[in-house]
Formats: sequence, structure tokens, C-alpha cells
Amino acid sequence: KRLKKKPKSGLQALAVIKPDDFSQVQADVGILDTEEVLGQFAEEIRKRMHPRDIAGRFEGTVVMALLERGNERDTETWGQQLVEHIQKHTFKVDDQEVKLTC
Repeated sequence: KRLKKKPKSGLQALAVIKPDDFSQVQADVGILDTEEVLGQFAEEIRKRMHPRDIAGRFEGTVVMALLERGNERDTETWGQQLVEHIQKHTFKVDDQEVKLTC
């Protein structure tokens, strides 16, 4: 339904967001706690989205986001800011801390 409606201005862009080397996270925190890390990762993405953007988990550790932005540069800027934020953010599971890049 959303794809049929074009934005009033600007463009729609599909962003594929995947944490790097997630197998190491699984080795560090265990398979059960990786879901908690992925949930926190998705929440950090959600916090940086506009109200008209849509995101969801796609496959394994991949989150896909349909973004509405003014132009390609706006989309690239959003992606770069997300990458920088994720690098600085510390994800916490029980007494463990996890750092991610994407």
C-alpha cells in the first residue's frame, strides 16, 4: 500500500542494514542473547527514522528500511549518521557489553 503512494516530494530509498561480523557477537554472548542484541540494534535504527519511514527485520540479522528523503544526498547522510551512531553505541545484555559496526 505504501509503495503505491509516491512521496509528495523527494524520493523513496530502500536501505539494507546489517551488523558486521555478527557471528563474533554470537560467540561472545551466546545464541539466545543475540536476539536481545538484535532487538536493541533495531531500536537504535527506529529512533533515527522519520514517522513515514518503515523498517523490519528481513533475513537473519538484516534490517531493511524504506526511507522517504528529499534527495539521494539526504539518504546517504542518514546512512552515514546511523553507521557512526552504531559504532559509538554500547549494547548491553545482562552484565556484558557489545559493540557493533554496520
